[in-house]
Amino acid sequence: MKKRTYCYAVLALVACGWPGVVGAETEYYFTAYNDFSWAAPQLSNNITLYTTGDEGQLIDFETGEGVAAYLCVTGGTSGNTSVGGLMPGTEAYEFFHDNVTCTGSMFYTSDIILTFEGLEPAVYELVLYADRGSPSYVDRYNDFIISDVDHFRNVSSTGTTISTTTLPNDTTTYCAGYNTTNGYVARFDQINPGGNGAFVVTVTGYKFYLNAMMLRAYSGDFVADGYALSAPPAIEILSVSNRYHSNLVDINYRVTDADSATVEVRGFAVTNTGASAGYLEGLIPLATLVEGTDSEYGEGVIPTNTTKLLTWDAGTDVGQSVADMKVHLLACDTTNLPLSLHFVTVPADTNGPSFKISRYAGTASLAYQRGAVRWALLKGMVRTDANEVYAVGGSHHDQLLLTDDTLTDDGKGWFAANLACRLATTQEVQRAQEATTPGSVTKWPAYDHPMYVNEYAIETGRSNTFYFARD
Repeated sequence: MKKRTYCYAVLALVACGWPGVVGAETEYYFTAYNDFSWAAPQLSNNITLYTTGDEGQLIDFETGEGVAAYLCVTGGTSGNTSVGGLMPGTEAYEFFHDNVTCTGSMFYTSDIILTFEGLEPAVYELVLYADRGSPSYVDRYNDFIISDVDHFRNVSSTGTTISTTTLPNDTTTYCAGYNTTNGYVARFDQINPGGNGAFVVTVTGYKFYLNAMMLRAYSGDFVADGYALSAPPAIEILSVSNRYHSNLVDINYRVTDADSATVEVRGFAVTNTGASAGYLEGLIPLATLVEGTDSEYGEGVIPTNTTKLLTWDAGTDVGQSVADMKVHLLACDTTNLPLSLHFVTVPADTNGPSFKISRYAGTASLAYQRGAVRWALLKGMVRTDANEVYAVGGSHHDQLLLTDDTLTDDGKGWFAANLACRLATTQEVQRAQEATTPGSVTKWPAYDHPMYVNEYAIETGRSNTFYFARD
């Protein structure tokens, strides 16, 4: 299984004695936001502004880069740009207050259909907020119905009504005529979109609204010939405290996993809080754990729902005074790289036997590739030298794997070796891309990355790339 989740807490570090936690949150492959009824001067940085009749690529809020997720919005009407809002202390405020203004909404002329497409192998979380902001509209209720999905969990706000329209617990209902003080959200997590990389949410009800959306992606386990989902480990930092006049930092955390007896836990601090260029810059592994707490770190950690303690000698590992840092904890339940691959079976034909090939070209996305390289660095599988990454140990020892984000041929082979697969041959790639039309490659628009697939749902839009294969 190839699954991973992250948590980190933010610390401010000074020369002697460290004052403690500023905040804590969870880190994902990407987090994308959309404002469904935007107007100046509302927040717009690194979010999309799609409304009825629009479709397009979503944007990672942290980096501003496009992600392999596309949103198509149909139905409803836009134009309410000064209604609704967010109130501190509500769930909606926690999800949106620094990202989407939420003082505008689409409304109820027809059902609002949100179609998410082009989704790469991952597990997704979706949060939807609606508020007309009028105390006299307490009879106006929204139904949010998720469909065309293989798996999900409904974890909407306490106080909402969860019911079944088609799939068990697929519907969340709350009053959106006046939701400012309640701040309820419809929230679905552990979403497995299925083999087509898509799912749908319908917003309906009696005089319904829609203000904002958040979509998150994190690692999940997708197996050959389908998207069979198993539970990823969940790791949560409970507290971080800096001992008075000491370089020791106590990190209390909890890790759970529904289907694994043990997990691997790794951690690091970063001095560079940017997430794009230089994602390995300033990365400091939590190498020096003291007072016997290293037993709750590395391989073989039992994911019980109890508090675990790591005491980090940050003075030894950092070695200098640093103004601001982030401390991350990661959990993984695979012995290989935590990179999810979705394999599609190419049937036997006159040109050769059946084999399995990755649906997506290369490492699927830059975010996935970076996450896998960072995990490998924490495990001691690679080392860095400026902007270059080299293998440590194994048959690729000391070979150059990447320069910046560009994989070398040795790097492609290193990924394959650590993902229990191999690189597809030129002939296999040709067979997979031509599929049922030998001699030509089908390129159907799919709002996918890079927006073309064939009849086997294999990506066919990128050239000069590579695929993974299994026999």
